Amino acid sequence: MWIIARVSGAALVVALVLVGCVPTTTPASTAPKPSATPVFATEAEALAAATKAYAAYVRVSDEILADGGKNPERIEQVASGEALDGALAGYTDFRQQGLHSVGESKIDHVSLQKFAPESVSGKELVSIYACLDVEGVDVRDQSGTSVVSPQRPSRQPFQVSADWRESKQQLVVTSRDPWLDGGICEME
Repeated sequence: MWIIARVSGAALVVALVLVGCVPTTTPASTAPKPSATPVFATEAEALAAATKAYAAYVRVSDEILADGGKNPERIEQVASGEALDGALAGYTDFRQQGLHSVGESKIDHVSLQKFAPESVSGKELVSIYACLDVEGVDVRDQSGTSVVSPQRPSRQPFQVSADWRESKQQLVVTSRDPWLDGGICEME
């Protein structure tokens, strides 16, 4: 074992000597790349933009549901990823059941969950907690009968994430999940 250590040590010395004897070329100096400018300068700006993005998502979704799930591709303007896939599946189900909604959802109380200003790609840039008030929304079948359960909560908490869409220079909703802790709807 001592012989192996001695040989390995000798090989290391030879390697170090050879490295010192090989002429080195210095790569051309490259200017450091400028760091990406953050999309939002402050948490307040990020929260306002995420709230606006979610409000646009809710508005378009309400329009699609009022139309019985027809022309669901409208949601593509304000959603992508999981939020888009989930919404499209929901509209298909809504349309197949012959349902339509009446009324508008409202967002009350939002708070910033996460803001990642260092996100160069704009992915996972902002997440918020939002309380969605659906008290003024009814869902009706083809005969006009309400199908809303009396146990449906009138205010529903969600965690909403948004990514930056460079082509539109805006945030789009990428995920929208019920927030199990739900404290945002308890705020007054």
